[in-house]
Amino acid sequence: MVPLSTASFATIALFYAVGLWNNFQLPLLYLRTPDTFPLQVLLRNLILAGTASSGDVTRIGGDNLIVEESLKYATIMVSTLPILVVYPFVQKYFVKGAMIGAIKG
Repeated sequence: MVPLSTASFATIALFYAVGLWNNFQLPLLYLRTPDTFPLQVLLRNLILAGTASSGDVTRIGGDNLIVEESLKYATIMVSTLPILVVYPFVQKYFVKGAMIGAIKG
């Protein structure tokens, strides 16, 4: 039974890993020093700080705003990169599970 369930185990493991990787609520509640914050909490703080300062229209120029936006997008890419790297290795189990459960004609 276990060899036939590898696709299910891989799917559950991937969803669990994504859930743990994207979890920012528990570290936000329990951690107090900014040195120990995980990447998702820093990303959240960065996005919230950028949205608060982007409403300021009295600034001269817009270079500061461009740097903030670029930093936000770069941090988002860095935070999604590990999941994007792991997914192709787990994808073969998704295809295998779909082929095992499919109706053959």
